[in-house]
Amino acid sequence: MTTKTDMDPGSAEGLALLPPIRRARGWRLYAENGKRFLDLWQDDSRGILGAKGTGVGTVAKAAVDKGLCSPLPSVHGQRLKAAIRKAWPGWEGIRFFADSSQAAKALGLETAGGESGADFLHDPARELCDPDRGRALNAAGSILLLRPFSEHLGGDESGFRAAWLRLPCPRVLAPIVILFRETAEAAPPVEPVPPILLASAVKALAEYCGYRAAVGEESWKRADRRILRLFERRGPWLFPRCPREAYGRLFRAALDKGILLSPDPGLPSMLPGEFDDGELKILADLEF
Repeated sequence: MTTKTDMDPGSAEGLALLPPIRRARGWRLYAENGKRFLDLWQDDSRGILGAKGTGVGTVAKAAVDKGLCSPLPSVHGQRLKAAIRKAWPGWEGIRFFADSSQAAKALGLETAGGESGADFLHDPARELCDPDRGRALNAAGSILLLRPFSEHLGGDESGFRAAWLRLPCPRVLAPIVILFRETAEAAPPVEPVPPILLASAVKALAEYCGYRAAVGEESWKRADRRILRLFERRGPWLFPRCPREAYGRLFRAALDKGILLSPDPGLPSMLPGEFDDGELKILADLEF
């Protein structure tokens, strides 16, 4: 018989175990009850720059002050395309959408099904996390889910004509981005996207380029002596070594000690951009 502690936490169920959060700052969450959490979930890489990056919030506020919250023409679309091509070369065609249902319809898909885990997305991270289940989910996936630091997730991107790009930007401030190998595939009609989303994404990608230059193997391997008992590390990505059926216990044990892991057992956690040895020592000592 499966007990509550043996069950997969599930994304919604796992996050519901958190107390109400008063503030998110950098890679730390501050709860109303005074408890602090180190965020190793990072909203499945959307929060890789921290809760809101350094200047993304400032850019978004400026756009609000200018009234750029409606889907009006702007210069930010071309700026975002240039930033994307720089960060992910080889993808020439780019289209932006305000929400996932519009993107799915443009791709000829029946439903978005929620971006993460949708059956039309081929997700290398999910396959690495749970090979058998991941391969089954990815079998019909014709669209690649492309994340920040995707080079550490392996797989051959060349076999995909299109990719659903996960931007390193808070989801409420990020447009949906679909990439194509050929420019012609991204031809009109153009979907209207509020400039606030495009401007925020441009700023996030500028910060991501700086972040990539500042972090790397030298910084990530500092965590190895604390994490390798529980996780396999690939770049900043952390894949649990425990069986899937034990992940719920690991998630809850870490949460009790002030660390938020990925609430989805089929997706990895991530090292934050800044951490100290004492915070990760909790993982080294964890019993579950």
